[in-house]
Amino acid sequence: MKQAYYISLLLAIIFYAGISHPAVAGPAKGKRFVIPGRGVSCVKTPNAIGCLPKKVSSITRFAVGTRLVTKGVRIETPPKVTHQILEITSAKTLKIKFLGYKELTGIYAINADATVSIPVLGRISVANIDAAELEKILSKKVTNVTGRKGYATVEVIAYRPVFVTGVVKDSKSFSWTPGMTVLHAVTLAGGTSRLASGGVNIPLSANSQRSRLQQATNKLKRSIAKLARLRAERTGKNKLSVSPELVKLVGKAEAEDLIAAQNEVLNTNSRAYNNQYQAIKQAITTAEGEFKAMKKKERLIKRQMILRKKHHERLRNLKKRHLVTNTSLIKMETRIAETEEKNVAVMLARAALQGRLLDLQRELLIVKQKKEGKIDQEILGVERQAAEYRINMNSAHKAMQTLYGGATVPEFGQKFKPAGFKIVRQSAKGARTLSVDKFTQLRPGDIVVVSN
Repeated sequence: MKQAYYISLLLAIIFYAGISHPAVAGPAKGKRFVIPGRGVSCVKTPNAIGCLPKKVSSITRFAVGTRLVTKGVRIETPPKVTHQILEITSAKTLKIKFLGYKELTGIYAINADATVSIPVLGRISVANIDAAELEKILSKKVTNVTGRKGYATVEVIAYRPVFVTGVVKDSKSFSWTPGMTVLHAVTLAGGTSRLASGGVNIPLSANSQRSRLQQATNKLKRSIAKLARLRAERTGKNKLSVSPELVKLVGKAEAEDLIAAQNEVLNTNSRAYNNQYQAIKQAITTAEGEFKAMKKKERLIKRQMILRKKHHERLRNLKKRHLVTNTSLIKMETRIAETEEKNVAVMLARAALQGRLLDLQRELLIVKQKKEGKIDQEILGVERQAAEYRINMNSAHKAMQTLYGGATVPEFGQKFKPAGFKIVRQSAKGARTLSVDKFTQLRPGDIVVVSN
């Protein structure tokens, strides 16, 4: 009977939705009649006949895209997905192609200070611009550096991930895709827990919350220590100091141990970088010395060439007066030819040295930019991890307070409100926390916090 009831109800909804005008609120018009013994009310129109049980008095259809209401049941439709024009800083890595300059074409990471480090062109700011504007900037930059018309294309390889945390089954990060909403992200995280979805309350486990708090604290303390080391590497410092946040989190003794371990890593990395840097600098110094010696040698050969040509001219005058033989003239011409050959060889050697010197200088710049770009990328990743660990730690701490009298613990069987959603969004002005709904579109790098 129930099955027949629901089938009749579905047919009636389809019927009324099909014959009513989208802009008109109210039931369809037509001749009504009742099927005897069936308890079913029907409506006949010129186009169709539809029936539904007497229990449902009316079905109201509103404008398309808003809602359908039947005896208090509301069916919502999500808003249309709008196209987002994203700034280039929403990306994590870019593929930049330069027409005619293969050595500049490659995959580049966006640094923490919203810049891209490109050999020869230097550090380019990408703040508050999109891909099309960056292409124009790079094309102009290449044109100014090379003196020829340059063209560049920018393609996003990977966007910054979206993080989901709070009362979800699996708190972690996910790759951002265009049109991604809060609902998509929460679904990827395994959905909300029963506490957040309006289900029956399951008593919290003190041990699991204590373990969760301890894990988040351990991860956060390591992240803070690592972040201090990375920032010291970025600024060229050779010693770390203990931060007050780390002391407050784990105490002075453990904080000093963590910083001491990171100091060793800092010294090791600094030595490796300095050795590489100094080796290239030494090669540059040697090449510069050879280049100066080659230029000096070239000047001497040119002076010798001038003198021999003058002597050759004097011999020609003496030959005209039959004071010297033709043999002397031929010998001098041979010496001039040999000198010209030496001059060409020296010029070629000087050009080769100049090319080698430029390669070494470019290599030194690339080594420095790679180090800075790698550190900037690591700083960005560790900062995001630290933000996620702080959220998890605060969430576990609140749960512990609830367990130990900090708040009223709901009894078994109590219903809970639906899940609430917030987004922590980074911008040039800092982080903002936004209260949103499940259909809100996400941007790369957003942190979705699900609460109950």
